[in-house]
Amino acid sequence: MQSRAWVATSLTLAAMLLSASGPSVARAGQEDEAPPPRNEARLGLRAGRLSPGMVVDGRLDEPAWAADPDSITNFTMLEPEEGGVPTCPTVVKVLADGTAIVIGVRCCDAEPQKIVAFSKARDSELGDEDNLTIVLDPFLDGRSGYVFCVNPAGARFDGLVAARGEEVNGDWDTYWEARTSRDSKGWYAEIRIPIASIAFRNNAAGWGFNVQRRVQRLQETSRWSGAKLDYEIYQTSRAGLLTDLPKFDLGVGLTIRPAGVERFRKQAPHKMYESNEDFSLDATQRIGPHLLSSLTVNTDFSETEVDVRQVNLTRFPISFPEKRTFFLQGADIFEFGLGLDEETLLPFYTRRIGLFGSEEEELATVPVDVGGKVNGRIGSTNIGAMVVNTNKATVKVPGVYAPDTTVNLPYTSMGAFRIKQDILAESAIGLLATYGDQLDRNNSWSAGSDFTYQTSSFMDDKNLLLGAWGMLMNREAQVGDKTAYGARLEFPNELVDAQVALTRIGDGFDPSMGFVPRKGVQIFSTGAEISARPGWPGFRQLLHELSFVQWVNRRSDRWETYAVTVKPIDWLFESGDRVTIQFEPQGDRLNSQFEVYPDIDIAPGSYEWTRNSFSVTSAPKRRLSGEIRLENGGYYTGNLKTRAARITLKPSSFFTLEFTGERNKAVVLAPENESVELFVKSFSQDLLGLRVELNFTPDVQFSTFTQYDSEVRELSSNNRIRWTFKSNGDLFVVYNHNETRPPGHERFTLADPWQFDSAQSTIKIQYAWRF
Repeated sequence: MQSRAWVATSLTLAAMLLSASGPSVARAGQEDEAPPPRNEARLGLRAGRLSPGMVVDGRLDEPAWAADPDSITNFTMLEPEEGGVPTCPTVVKVLADGTAIVIGVRCCDAEPQKIVAFSKARDSELGDEDNLTIVLDPFLDGRSGYVFCVNPAGARFDGLVAARGEEVNGDWDTYWEARTSRDSKGWYAEIRIPIASIAFRNNAAGWGFNVQRRVQRLQETSRWSGAKLDYEIYQTSRAGLLTDLPKFDLGVGLTIRPAGVERFRKQAPHKMYESNEDFSLDATQRIGPHLLSSLTVNTDFSETEVDVRQVNLTRFPISFPEKRTFFLQGADIFEFGLGLDEETLLPFYTRRIGLFGSEEEELATVPVDVGGKVNGRIGSTNIGAMVVNTNKATVKVPGVYAPDTTVNLPYTSMGAFRIKQDILAESAIGLLATYGDQLDRNNSWSAGSDFTYQTSSFMDDKNLLLGAWGMLMNREAQVGDKTAYGARLEFPNELVDAQVALTRIGDGFDPSMGFVPRKGVQIFSTGAEISARPGWPGFRQLLHELSFVQWVNRRSDRWETYAVTVKPIDWLFESGDRVTIQFEPQGDRLNSQFEVYPDIDIAPGSYEWTRNSFSVTSAPKRRLSGEIRLENGGYYTGNLKTRAARITLKPSSFFTLEFTGERNKAVVLAPENESVELFVKSFSQDLLGLRVELNFTPDVQFSTFTQYDSEVRELSSNNRIRWTFKSNGDLFVVYNHNETRPPGHERFTLADPWQFDSAQSTIKIQYAWRF
């Protein structure tokens, strides 16, 4: 198996290098075929010439800005008054040369002392602060794009347009610069995006371009193009047009990023500290302006932030988002099937590579020896291909309700191929194939096709999506129906957001590279959310939701699980505060015993109950904000109470403290041992989190994230220093520490008994050279 894996990887990497050395790497001066034009006229902005040696300092005092390049001043208010004139004017200009574009923005504000800006850290969530969002569509395809966001304190956020413009994948990162400044007239931003940091189409028609500004204290949002509440800023089909761009020069198009790593670890209380040095290499090669090939060797992910623990009181597994850089590059291309998510299935789940075990427990890390990837676009065709080799490893899989187990993993090769063809104005049709298996079981593969019809011009100016998909898989010794298929209709608009979907999953459908929480079911879901803006004093938005989802066992043709969500009150006030009341009738039919907690089993049978919840959220514009959620109601043979809270303190942009806590306390009737008699049993689960951030500058941050999970009785702390000493160079210092409590001491307390479990320190420095 090892030789087969290396052959597959070698062939892929050879193809990448041959492509990179061929004539297609010709300079970016070549013209590409233009995409289909949009029916209506676009707003336009002409780029000015970028002067050599310009320093990005956020002041906008260079002569190039005063040379009267074209500018955007005609922003339109989205909130609180759709179509209104913004309270605070905004001016946007763009300069460009052969290697970069620089965006300069003047955000006028008559009361700059009231600007809301708490964050400085890279990739902070900036939606609750004053911020500026830039969206680029370098392929002018109206389906994809890049997102760059900055706040007045200089915090930066970047991401990929995802879910056809409905969402943004914020885990993606690239190299770019941003600096800000303030004075008595407002705040200013300069953003420099190297051409080598993004893929693009050279086209005389220009790039898709859009800008949105948020003034948090006024709860006001304004936008340049597509300024309607029905459209998201990430819908690049509604972006304006950035023209007069120069012929870009990628140079050789090669980026080499070596990294040196020093680790110190203690893996058990009775063991000594061990240390080792390691080296990793990441390299990318532009294949023309629109394709990117990537190579990773001896990959290190030590700087990746730990997962946020979740409480799972269901009998089905849960998934976690991908955060590793190599797998995030071009992640938008690998998206498959309209509306598929962790509750139905994920056809390509990259956390199956390099990680092993249950997502709800501590995943074991599997060494990645080498990996290769090609992603990008050729004309109107989107292409993604990935091959990764993992080394053999002996991993310990922790058990929550059972002893730890040891698994020997062999050398193996895993990969995926995706091709998606843009058709019509905003639609696409595509294929996805995966191969490989963590345990290297023979003949492991999956394949499928999907079609998504999308338009933002339904009934003149509404969004409408219709999608269908189908998949099949195989693996040695896998039996049953190994197919899955489904269809979905969405009407995602401001006043009415409605959807209906049907999914069928075979009882043998379990792709090695996918995530399938439930097999052998038919899932029907439908729902609608009504959003009204009545204009009442003090009220911003009134939302009301009704939805239904049902899982039907395909063998018995009886319902297996259902949930109805009734949300009569979800009110957003002008202050930014929010209150929600929700009722949720639920049902679950058990064919076998369900262990909800150690030594507590729910007997087979049909159970129905209703849960009620009430939550209050204070406006995050305040230095002290928070949220309280109270849930009560039935739970199988008894009842369950949930109490959750979040408190966030942001006294300045230097310091942030956030505490989260959730307690679930249940009382149920359950059998004891082999008895058929039911006894009253109770259990509680606590999940606590404490996050502290010190933001010395936008390039130097210290963060610590500590979590306690009573289910596994583990206290874990992830501490990280990140210093971006240059836009293409980072130093990371990471310390992870884990303590456990013995059985019978689930309740969190600072008093003993605490037992040391493990600790690891990592120092990593990486620097990228571009040629």
